Amino acid sequence: HAAAEEAGGVTCLTTHRVKAPAVLQLARYTDGEYYACHLDNDPRDATAADGPPGMRSIDRAVTAILYPNENPWDAASSGGELRMFFDEGRRTVDVSPAGGRLVLFDSRTVPHEVCASTRERWAISAWLADADE
Repeated sequence: HAAAEEAGGVTCLTTHRVKAPAVLQLARYTDGEYYACHLDNDPRDATAADGPPGMRSIDRAVTAILYPNENPWDAASSGGELRMFFDEGRRTVDVSPAGGRLVLFDSRTVPHEVCASTRERWAISAWLADADE
């Protein structure tokens, strides 16, 4: 069974069996760069099943993002927030990419974007697959 708790208005599941990915992604954003709204496992993506198992976007169950940025990070002046959309876009949660912060969310159900940043912004991403698949 899965236990849930509320964190900032977002329900967090405390149990989900996943397996570690074979690769990580290191992304660097510079002045003004952003990433448009998307799902990490989008069933409408015609290329989602391309590649070997474990490397395909259809295998993604949980997205994990670790921010190795220098602190402090002032989102008001630097931007670069991870914006997640809930309730069919009626509610958003912005997460500052402060150094050492780890964010986890469902790859299949949480649309998200990276807001434009006015300073160098780093993110290490991993996509975890369901353990039973």
